[in-house]
Amino acid sequence: MNVLSLFDGKYEVSDNGKVFSLARNTKKELIGKVGDNGYRSVLLTVNGKRLYRLVHRLVAEAFIPNALGKRTVNHKDGNKLNNSVENLEWMTDSENLSHARENGLLNTKISRPIANKIKKEKGTNRFLAKKYGISKTLVGQIKNGERWA
Repeated sequence: MNVLSLFDGKYEVSDNGKVFSLARNTKKELIGKVGDNGYRSVLLTVNGKRLYRLVHRLVAEAFIPNALGKRTVNHKDGNKLNNSVENLEWMTDSENLSHARENGLLNTKISRPIANKIKKEKGTNRFLAKKYGISKTLVGQIKNGERWA
């Protein structure tokens, strides 16, 4: 297991997706929480500010070179909780969406009643996409009357 120090030595992240706090001269694994989006995050204190960080991003930023500056970290097997470095790769948003479609990870078929519910709901396309497990594009198409008009 490879480990890399983060945030001035206050934390460590391993290549198998574990995050550790090194506070008070002890090494404690941070379990964190799984959010509504299905990703595990951990609470870190950096420069006096508490912030949640996604574990898969910490692993990718620590161990996977990103020479092309891609902004999305993809789980190759589609399992959002498998944060091992071997399962992660940098992608563009477009590549990530294609991967999700090709592997059946994106729900593109929804019923008319759900579409009608989405039309009436408040929130960003991103929020609604996560809530209903569909793409932001599909939410936009529904709201604009291009799909399920």
